[in-house]
Amino acid sequence: MRNTLDTDIKSNKRRKTFMTLLLLVLSAVFLGCGGGELKAFELPLKNMRWGMSVEEAIKAVGTQPDEEISQEGLTQLLWKETSILGEKASLHLRFDKTKDSGLFFAVLEFADVSDEKVLEKLKKEYGAPDAEDPAKSLYTWESIKISGLPEDKQEAIKELLFGDASVTEESIWNQTKEEALVMIQLQHQKAVFTAEHMAAYRNLGEQ
Repeated sequence: MRNTLDTDIKSNKRRKTFMTLLLLVLSAVFLGCGGGELKAFELPLKNMRWGMSVEEAIKAVGTQPDEEISQEGLTQLLWKETSILGEKASLHLRFDKTKDSGLFFAVLEFADVSDEKVLEKLKKEYGAPDAEDPAKSLYTWESIKISGLPEDKQEAIKELLFGDASVTEESIWNQTKEEALVMIQLQHQKAVFTAEHMAAYRNLGEQ
């Protein structure tokens, strides 16, 4: 009788373990399909996010910029020296008011630090680069491509980026779909973040 009871207990434990693992797998699949696993890179600055306003960015950096230039819906801010990833660097931000997309571009230019050290810090922040060319000191990270999003999200981004989606040249859109929502390129102590499409995606109310 005891052997039968022990067997039943072990069997129940195995079933519970299996069900737990199954739920974890299903949760991962569900999150991946629903965009919960969206791979997108924020700037390595506290409280900084794509799509934020000029005022929000200045508050996040904590000091007034050394230069501010605004023309034709675009605003540029420049800090000649700030601290990023524990190193001295200049910070250049761009904002687009024409599409109401806010912060979409940033350049971090490090001083008094080797390419290897900057690369090491960026790898710690974003993982291994998707492409690298050590001979040119060029390293590239890419977040998810627009073509990897659900069709309805692609169409909504198409309208945000180009206005009336029906008159957009299909060749331009096909090329755009293969661009990453956020792309980072590091070369010679300068890290360039481009996130036009991420700002558009965030404007759809997605996270």
